[in-house]
Amino acid sequence: MVSSASHGWLPRCTALLTAALLALLYIQTSSSVAWNNFPCRSAPGLVVRRAAEASSQAEDAAEKAMSLDDQFESAIDLIRGTGGSEQDQLEGIQLLRGVADQGHLESQYRIGALFLEQEDPGYLQWAVHYLNLAANQGDARATSRIGMLYLTGTGVEKDDEKAAAWISSAANAGLADAQARMGSLLLGGVGVEKNPEWAGYWFQQAADQGSVDAMYNLGLMYESGDGLEKDIEMAKYWLRKAMKAGDREAGSILGELERAQQR
Repeated sequence: MVSSASHGWLPRCTALLTAALLALLYIQTSSSVAWNNFPCRSAPGLVVRRAAEASSQAEDAAEKAMSLDDQFESAIDLIRGTGGSEQDQLEGIQLLRGVADQGHLESQYRIGALFLEQEDPGYLQWAVHYLNLAANQGDARATSRIGMLYLTGTGVEKDDEKAAAWISSAANAGLADAQARMGSLLLGGVGVEKNPEWAGYWFQQAADQGSVDAMYNLGLMYESGDGLEKDIEMAKYWLRKAMKAGDREAGSILGELERAQQR
């Protein structure tokens, strides 16, 4: 089973958010050539430039007065329209990206995840860039996501061995989703040598943290005896836990096991 991470902090991918991101890309790609096509011999007059520079310096000073955490919170409020802020997704994204560029780990992860959720492939390179920055600071979520990018060939060249290495790092850092995924890779021999015993270990680690996929897979392994000693009662235990957490397939298999015991 494939686990699906939830990102409740992010707004759904709406037309408004996509438009804001497209506008952000347009600003970045057009600003560097804007004056090349200006029909005069020079940019605006000295007075106008000085006024603009003074305004920019005042804004920079005010921004620096805020901590990076405060700027991050302000960016999220602008994107969501919460915290008393009027929703302005373009401004929020620009602020969030600026904070990420200053080394703020959570901003790096969030902007990377935000870019990754967009349908336009032009955002993928930026998603990989910011997730790499967060991963290099030790963020297990970003590390796991990079592993999944290598596993699916999204934004990077598909490479199962690199995928396994990234996911293994996140699993060892204690991330339940990565632990469940590592169990699946070991069970199937994807990017690593097949090892059902180690797969069972990682499924156990993830299940103990509440991973429904891991509970389901543990149930199957105990039922089949592949990688774990066959134990129908333990199989029923983990399948029942998965079922109670909302996994219908686990409930179906559990029912079959119980009916088989009654025959």
